[in-house]
Amino acid sequence: MKSFRDMLDIWKCNCYPAAAGLTVLLTAVGVAWNCERGRQVNLLLPALAVAMLVCGLFFSRGERYGKTGRFLALFLPLLVFSCLIGGFCVDYSEMPFTVNVEGRILQFGTSGRVYSDKARIVIRAVTLSVFFVAGLYGCLAGVAGRRIGKTTAVSIPAGVILFLFTGPLMAGISAALFLMLPSSRLDYMYIPYWSGFIPAIPALALWCVLLSGRGAKNSIRRALTDYGVMIAVSLLVFGAAYGMTVVRAWNALALAEKSGRKLSFAPPQDEEGAAAWRKLGRASADWIRYDDPERPRPEIPLESVYSWTNPDKNGISEEDKAFALAAIRTPEAAEFLAAVAELGKYPAFYSGEFDNIAHLSELNRVRSLMRKLCGIAAIHHYYGEHEQILPVLKLGLNISKAAAAGPPTTINGLVCIAVDSILADSIVSLGPDGPEHADDYREFLDYFNTDYSVPDDLELTADYLKRALERPEEMKYMFSDQKVPRLLRIFYISDLSGMVRERAEAQPQIGLLRNSAKLEYDGGGYVGEFVRALRKEKHRNGLFRTAVALKLYRSLHGAYPEHLDALVPGILPVLPADPVTGRPYEYRKDGDDFKLSYRVSPAGLESGIGSRVGY
Repeated sequence: MKSFRDMLDIWKCNCYPAAAGLTVLLTAVGVAWNCERGRQVNLLLPALAVAMLVCGLFFSRGERYGKTGRFLALFLPLLVFSCLIGGFCVDYSEMPFTVNVEGRILQFGTSGRVYSDKARIVIRAVTLSVFFVAGLYGCLAGVAGRRIGKTTAVSIPAGVILFLFTGPLMAGISAALFLMLPSSRLDYMYIPYWSGFIPAIPALALWCVLLSGRGAKNSIRRALTDYGVMIAVSLLVFGAAYGMTVVRAWNALALAEKSGRKLSFAPPQDEEGAAAWRKLGRASADWIRYDDPERPRPEIPLESVYSWTNPDKNGISEEDKAFALAAIRTPEAAEFLAAVAELGKYPAFYSGEFDNIAHLSELNRVRSLMRKLCGIAAIHHYYGEHEQILPVLKLGLNISKAAAAGPPTTINGLVCIAVDSILADSIVSLGPDGPEHADDYREFLDYFNTDYSVPDDLELTADYLKRALERPEEMKYMFSDQKVPRLLRIFYISDLSGMVRERAEAQPQIGLLRNSAKLEYDGGGYVGEFVRALRKEKHRNGLFRTAVALKLYRSLHGAYPEHLDALVPGILPVLPADPVTGRPYEYRKDGDDFKLSYRVSPAGLESGIGSRVGY
């Protein structure tokens, strides 16, 4: 009971200054009450810290009271304020995020609602912890300020200075811990800065104990010396971590070089090819102007949300079909097809320094161009103009080859496979039958007989890392045109070196998997992530090849075979294997159509390609 009486006496003796700090908090609560979530937290966190700074300055006075009473006088306001502010003043119903079945936060979205009760519990616990730690930091800064100064006039500025500067300066320790992690992620690069108060809390707590133990021997000079040593240690720890990070980055580059891969990254250059590619982009835009509200938009199959072959599923009207048929016979459409044909003259379609952001937008254009081209073929198919289909689809080879000649990045490789998927599906479902078309299908098959390998981004990441080490002032984010701020450069270098090391160490395993008929890998890390790209690569080299071979067989023999073995050795030397099962793809003949299936995963989910028409 004596401890509680001491606590109440401390509050009574310091009610006026404490009320001043509480006023700051209440004002922030009133302002933040109707704010959106981000502004709420930005207002309430510093307000709580300031309120607890005042509590620490004044509730730690009164040495005539017991230590337990003083502890309760400090701890209870912190606990109550942080729970009230973090638990009731923040609107959790407007926090958009998703979680997995274990309740671990995966990502933040823009949906504006909570998807799981478990997610609500997790984010509430995290928010309460953040508010409690922020309040504790302010409280300890106030206590340390009181221990330094023997008068209120000295204690208040001392506490305020500690509150403003200790956290940022102690961020060196948290930054060092971050840099020493075996693998970091760009999403968390700001953690070393906003978490600087975490190492500051134990440092301030120990310092308060040291200052209290000195008693009358304490002086401002000695306190300044302590503070300087504490900050120097933080900076030294960060400096050591900085140096180790740079050394680790150069070691990662050396490891990449030992793998036999070059450390420079540059896509094939061709000024005339790049000009032809830009000309195709302009021709496509001139043909279908999506941004012109006064010009009707033709509903081209594969590019449209409407179905031409299934009227029960968002079907398109006959008037719109006729308008689309007229659109593919316009001079603009002819210019578009001529621009696609011109691509076949050039081996590469890139010029100048590689720009990752600009290239991502180009990849979206590649898929759109292939959909438009195959959509034109679909319109010819719908109206029975079969002699026009294969010449249009053969132009699709130019788009596929242009995509394959692009920068050797993983995303470029996956887009190439997606483009080839659109083309292969259109060949087998839209292409006319008959021996007179056999040579055309042999040309398609020759293209798909050429194996394509998805790049693993080792050259890209190594080139970024090397340039970041040699010219850090020019460093940009890999997927942004913004320069990396000076204070974040070392963390970006740390992340890049981890990526380079992962890819370099994975080279032997990736080589074995790429050469195996069956992809069997249960591990994690980069190899586990890249296995999905390898699976798509093998489907491109096997599934599409088998489907086009079946189309060639039908043209030669008038019907699809009963079994895939009929393709060997006349059309294919061997049957490609499903990378999940290691056996030939599952083939089912259904009347005049076929379905070629593959396993998406060992669990048995199926997907595939077939000759049944649908667009």
